[in-house]
Formats: sequence, structure tokens, C-alpha cells
Amino acid sequence: MSLDSRGQTTPGPLPTEAPPSNTLVWTTDASGARVTWTLDSLGAVIDRTEGVRVASRGRMWTWRAQQTPVRIVACPTFDASGNPVPRPVDELDPAPGHATRVSLEGAGAAESQVIVAPATVPEELDGFEFAHDVTLVASVGPYLFVRESTDVGACSDGYNGTQVRALVWDADRGAVRWDYDQARPFEADRERAMHDEAVKHWDGWDGLSREEDGSLAAALTMLRPAYARDGSLTLGVQFTVTPHCCECSDGEWTTHTWSTTVPSPSLPTELAAWATPPEPVRTFATKHADLQIGGYSTMR
Repeated sequence: MSLDSRGQTTPGPLPTEAPPSNTLVWTTDASGARVTWTLDSLGAVIDRTEGVRVASRGRMWTWRAQQTPVRIVACPTFDASGNPVPRPVDELDPAPGHATRVSLEGAGAAESQVIVAPATVPEELDGFEFAHDVTLVASVGPYLFVRESTDVGACSDGYNGTQVRALVWDADRGAVRWDYDQARPFEADRERAMHDEAVKHWDGWDGLSREEDGSLAAALTMLRPAYARDGSLTLGVQFTVTPHCCECSDGEWTTHTWSTTVPSPSLPTELAAWATPPEPVRTFATKHADLQIGGYSTMR
């Protein structure tokens, strides 16, 4: 198995089952490389493997990203009269684009969970860019926090820019747990309190979309779990607004949006069990302060 520049795995040997008492911890180093460490009950490292693995339903699963190439054909050019100008015979097309499929592969290849499968992938695009990427932001036990983005630069008058969505995948169920639309992680009152804290970031800003009552229209778009140096879990909650300025964007979300992240004062019920790390994770974190923990899970 090999690792690409974003720390995602490419096809390779699948893992075997792990002993019931072991804990899997995946980390990211300063170069962005991701590694999964298998710990015994005392926190000692008994295995090290490139890429991301999580434990769920008594077995190990490997995060696997596979890319499909998309041919990009240069946009046509026209003269002053609007007539197409033939392309020079030696002119090269732009570099190919790509679409990404992500899955969890179970030990022995007996089972697979498809997390992201692009619904529409053009074999060819007239334009200059098509990049569909999927990033694992973090994991909490069997919950995987996923960010999907699509950058499109086409010749037509259709949409050009970046579209982003996020979801939380539940490896125990093999299904989406939260999509931030139909399924949400917080009760209405808790979400409203964090929303009100987030919109203070834009106090006094003009040119933002607002509700009928004049309040700022900010949407909860993403959860951002993070692990402290001792392995304890914190949670950031991202809210996003839409400015009227068509050229305005901070790059955190879809084109023409601004986002800010506020800390959640408490964890959703599903994540509460991971607030305090078990001793093996705490021991590992203390000994590997140069690594950023991305998630951990325990074989049961």
C-alpha cells in the first residue's frame, strides 16, 4: 500500500483482524503523511502501517481513495468577428482532472463501505479544471468526518468555482450519521446558542444575506473534531454565511461564502464517550508529541 500527498491510501494489501484489546490510532506528521499505530492495553506500539485504519464491529477497516481521470479539453478561442480560431497543432490540452471514490475496505476484502462515489463524472470536460477530492478531517471511534469538494472550471456559462459538502460516516452502521441537512448533530437550542456566538464574528459587516427579521443567515456546515496533546477530544462547529459580493470567499467552503468556527461547549451524545482518552491513547500521545492524532478506535 502507498500513500499520496494528501495522506490518502491507494490500493494495497488489506489488513488482518486485530486482537480484541488493541487500540488503533492514526496520526498525521509535519509532512502530511498518515500512519496507523496499533497499541496494546498499556499503550505500547505493536504495529505501524501507512494510511488510515479504524476499528468497527470487531474488525479493522482501511480508508481507501481511488481516482478516475477526467480529460480536460482547452476552451476554444475566437477572433474579433466571433469566428473560432483553429488551435495550433502542437498546443497541448490542460492537465487531466480527476474524480475520487472513497470507501472503507474490511479485512480480507469480504466487505466494503462506499462513503463517497461521484454521481456524475464527465469523461471529458471543455475547460481548464475538474478536481473532485475527498478528505478525512478526523475520526471519533467509528465516526468519520469527511469533507468533499469539487472544483470546476468550464468553458460554458454554467457553474464555475468550488462546491463543498461534509458528512459524518458511521462505520458501525455503514451509513451516513449526519449530513448537516436532514440529520443534524445538536438539539435546536444548543445549535442556536452556537449560531449566535458565531455570527458575532460578522458584527457590523454589510452585504450579507439575512433572514426576514434582519438576523444573519448563518448555516451549520461542518463539525471539526480535534485532539489535544494529551489525546482529549475538542469539537469546533463551522458556520457559513453568503455575502452579496460575487468575488468574496475565504476558501473554507463553497465559492462565494465566508465561514467561521466556534468551539462546542459540549459534545453530541454520540461522541461523549471519546471526550477523555483511554490510557493507551494518553500514553501514546505523551510519547509522540510531534504527531497530530487524527482519531482512535478500539477493537471490541
